[in-house]
Parts: sequence; C-alpha cells; structure tokens
Amino acid sequence: MELEKTAQTEKRIYNLGKFQLMGISMTNALPGDPVQVLTKATVLSDAPIFHQLMKGFAQEVDAKLLSLGLHFQLAQSSNFALIVDRNQNATLYYDCIECYLEVIAKRAVKEGDAVWLNDIGDVRRGSLRFPELSKDQKFIICIRYQWKFLLIFDLTPELQIDIAELDMAIGFGLRRLFFEDLYRTIANEQVFNALVARGWFPFNELLGSEFDTLQNAISSNFNVSEVESSLVAKFTSERLALMSQRWWGNPQFQVRRELLTEGIKLFSEERPIPSLKTLLTEIEGILRERHVARSPGRQSIEKVLSVAFEDVLRSAGTDTIYFPNQFVDYIRSSVFAHFDPEQPTKDLTRNTVGHGRAPGEAYTAVRALQIILVLDQINRYLTLPTQALDEPE
Repeated sequence: MELEKTAQTEKRIYNLGKFQLMGISMTNALPGDPVQVLTKATVLSDAPIFHQLMKGFAQEVDAKLLSLGLHFQLAQSSNFALIVDRNQNATLYYDCIECYLEVIAKRAVKEGDAVWLNDIGDVRRGSLRFPELSKDQKFIICIRYQWKFLLIFDLTPELQIDIAELDMAIGFGLRRLFFEDLYRTIANEQVFNALVARGWFPFNELLGSEFDTLQNAISSNFNVSEVESSLVAKFTSERLALMSQRWWGNPQFQVRRELLTEGIKLFSEERPIPSLKTLLTEIEGILRERHVARSPGRQSIEKVLSVAFEDVLRSAGTDTIYFPNQFVDYIRSSVFAHFDPEQPTKDLTRNTVGHGRAPGEAYTAVRALQIILVLDQINRYLTLPTQALDEPE
C-alpha cells in the first residue's frame, strides 16, 4: 500500500499489485466457446450498462483493497482513476484525480476568476492532469457530477491508449452531465416544438438558469407570459452593450454596426416595432455575405441555409450545445418561414414583415429580444475557434 500526503490535501493513492482484467464479457459462453469482451468505452451512469460495468470493475478492485487491509469500497468514491502499467501493476487514485476542461466562455474572464456553469458557452475537451497517463498504460476513470457519473476505460491489450481521444471523451461526458436537462429538452420533440412555436431556442446567451426557467414554464404551459416578460427585463442596456460588444470583431457585424446598434437601442427604449423593422432584415444579409462566395450564382435563402454554420460542425462537432443543425431548422421555421401573402397571418417573420403582412400586435418586446438573440447566436457560430475537435492540440 502506498499513501502519499501533500501540504494541501491527503492524496489517497494505493498500489494494488497485479491487475489483469482486460474488460467485461458481453455474451454468454461455455468453456472453449468464443466470447465478446468490451475493452474500451465511454459510458454515463444513466445507461443500464454503466452499473453492470461498475459492478464488474468494483468486484476486482474491492477484493484488492480488502487484501491490503483497507475496509472501504470503490462505490464510496466520488472519483477515481485506476492506472495499469505495462507490467500489469495497478495503482488506484481514490478521490484525488484532477481534471481540467477547455470551455468557450460566455463572458470575459481573468486568470483566477471563478467560472460558473452559467458562464460556459460550450465544453470542447477535457484532460486528466493528475495522475498523468502515458500511452503504454491502461486506465479506468470515473468522475462524479452531482448525482451522476462518467465512466471511461481502455484496457485493450497490446494497443497504446490515445490521450487525445481520452481528452475528447472527458469533454463529451462532462458536457452531457453538466447540460443533461438541455439535451433532454432538445430530444423531447413536444417540448422543443413548443419552444420554437413561441419563437424561442436554446440561445447560448440564455443557457443556465434563464433557459431552465423558460423551458420549464413552456413545457408545463404555466406562467409563460410572466416568465417571458421577466426575461425581457433582464436585458438591460448594460447587458445588451456587453453582448453586442462581442459582435464588432466580426466583419459581417462590424459593417452593420450603425444599424444593429440602432435596433438594440430601440429595443432598450421599449420600441419593438422599429427595433424589429431594423434588425430582421440584417439576419439575411449577414448569412448571405458569409456564404455567397462559396456558392456562386443566385442565392436563395434555402441555399444559404444549406451551408450555414458548416464551420461550427467541422470545429465543434454535432454534440456541441450550440446545436447548429437544430438552429438552422429553427431559422427556417421561425425567421424565414414561408407564407401566402393572400392569407391572414399572426406570425412575425422576415417574410411577413418584408411584405407588410405582419399584424401590429405581433411586434412585441419578446419577439424583438428573440431576434437580438438570433443575431447573437449567429455571431457566436461565426467566431468559434476553428480548430477541429478531432485534432490533438
């Protein structure tokens, strides 16, 4: 047994001796029959297989601990890493692993600042800083977040582990755990359609308590108007100035700075009609300007949307909480929805406004805020880091 202490905290590190477990059997087999063995996986604790895997791993580790005279079990830990070296000697790091995350910040942060969940625009990747891993080792890592866990392991014999792949798995798993309710909302077609029907989307600016409150009200169809009004009130002139300040580093936004600033100012002055008239048409202009060079010839909005935000998918992947695929669908249905000019409508979209068919009562402060958030979401897409997530740093 090895126990290491530091000046700051007691690090519980145990040498378990030989550890020859290579995985978990996934099929039944009689002696002499072939059997499928799972040697590598990333699993969240809401998956039934998580508990099967953990029981198998814990049975082996708990027996090792007991043989060392240690009367505690793996199930009592909040996090652990079991590292197996090339000689099949295992070391258990119990409640002392250090994990770092690379995130997209929603606000400016300085070194030493506390970062809260509401400050995270996306989680790109993670890294295990303690213990350090080498490519010729094997590992089982389990990390707790609130009441759920992320399990990652690679015990595959005779193959080196991929550290960059592990970093991606940590980022994927913790993003899923941090934003579990958000992913559940996106997956729930009824709830998501109800959000979109009222003009809302999981805008990155709102993610956290604001979006949670909004989606709870809409999904339960309770107190929705009051929640929307409260959300509008939170977008003060100061908050809007901080948000729009990020826009001006984007050439497609900078060239429209005067118009966009005026539209935001009109919203702050509680004048949603001229605010919407000013801002709505700029969405199409930004998207066309961004993508026209890629597809020469006549650019229908459908053609533009078909390639919109492909850089996001390339750099952030499909699992990002920016949800670019869903956002394109949202823009189609909420901003650029088709309509018949000869038929009455209650919708306020780019087309109904442009054709003078949107009714006066549709020009609301809520709708104006939604359009501002659409512009902000587009800017976030167009200014994401371009390094693809499948590339090692």
